[in-house]
Amino acid sequence: MTSSKVKAPDVSVMLADGSRLQLSALWQNTTLVLVFLRHLG
Repeated sequence: MTSSKVKAPDVSVMLADGSRLQLSALWQNTTLVLVFLRHLG
């Protein structure tokens, strides 16, 4: 595996309750794992 110095953009996401949150706020103190699911239907 190669090492990359490119950082992911700090985007805001909409939570289930409708509020918005910057992704960087989630990984300030711990590791963040994002999972993208495809909706078929």
